[in-house]
Amino acid sequence: MDIIKLSAKVRSKPNWIEKLEDETTVQEWVGQLKQRPGMTKEHIDYFVAELRYYAKLQRANDGSGAKLSGVDMVWTMTIDDSDTLAHDFRHHVDSKFKNPTDSEDRPTSDDPNSARTDPGPKHTTYCAIYPSYYSLVYGKTSILERPAKSPIDALDPPSFGSIPESFYAWKQAICELNQRMVGDSSFIPINEKYLEYCSRMRHWLPADIHVNDDGSVAFKSYINDLHPGTYPETYTTIARIIARCLPVLEQVLTDWKHPRDLLGSVEIKQGLVVCYPNVYQHMIRCDPPRDSSGIPKDSSSPFVMKTLTIYLVDPSVRIVSTSVVPPQQKKWWVDEVSKTPLMKSLPWFVRDQIIANVDMPMSSDEAWDIETMTTIVSL
Repeated sequence: MDIIKLSAKVRSKPNWIEKLEDETTVQEWVGQLKQRPGMTKEHIDYFVAELRYYAKLQRANDGSGAKLSGVDMVWTMTIDDSDTLAHDFRHHVDSKFKNPTDSEDRPTSDDPNSARTDPGPKHTTYCAIYPSYYSLVYGKTSILERPAKSPIDALDPPSFGSIPESFYAWKQAICELNQRMVGDSSFIPINEKYLEYCSRMRHWLPADIHVNDDGSVAFKSYINDLHPGTYPETYTTIARIIARCLPVLEQVLTDWKHPRDLLGSVEIKQGLVVCYPNVYQHMIRCDPPRDSSGIPKDSSSPFVMKTLTIYLVDPSVRIVSTSVVPPQQKKWWVDEVSKTPLMKSLPWFVRDQIIANVDMPMSSDEAWDIETMTTIVSL
């Protein structure tokens, strides 16, 4: 384990590959290692050979922007402040998520519970788009007869679909959907076997993306709890970020084939992209900013770290996503169905009664109650 830490320490330094090519520097490292108790020739040879392997791996990716971090299987890249993508992302965060306590500033539903706030001992984490909110709930969530063609297409009022009454009914519904879509080359069959490894109560709903031949990315389905009609520019910006991150995603997917026991940390800086396999138990530690000399500033001064977290589902396994599950936000449905000629022709009190007595999709209170109860059961 000492060798792993030493290797990670070297790789965390700038220009470490150039130093590795200098035989004098390598011999200095070897001399320092020999002075460590318990260090054998085999250990030292492994240390140097591993560094040379990582250097070769890095050189093969020099043009992609992907860089090895000091932690095995963790790759990084930097989106510079001068890049328009960094500016666009900050613009969306600052304008849409500026005030977590004000529901009107959030791109989720109007209920204060629609985003999760976790007050910790040292800092508060605010999730503007909380994946456990409006997740797929067996016996409550519906499935479409045919996949939606786009994020906007999923907002069509008739797209309630049918509601499988249980976990096993969902497996059957997936099989039937796959059979209906036979012959459609644009549809990738859903592998219902993955459900055997999931909760029998619910699971998150990922969005589907398509990577074009030119490397650009487009969303094929909506992001759960981010309205595609209200925030199309946010969708575009997130798609551009994913496209930029493809090189590091490809490297981490490759590393999955060679799992190892690893430890270490990555220093987070502005504009940094960090990509790692989710098998890691990990945490984000927010230390107070430091001045130019490296001395921590007043820890009582407030500071904010804004991040975009994306979970990549194994591309080799097709699972249930927002392509086949209509939006469950009742407010979204009300907004769309209120635009139909039939609803417009009805007196307001009749419209209100219809909306009040429709038990699907979920209200924000119901979605939050499901999340709360699931958390209690899991604990």
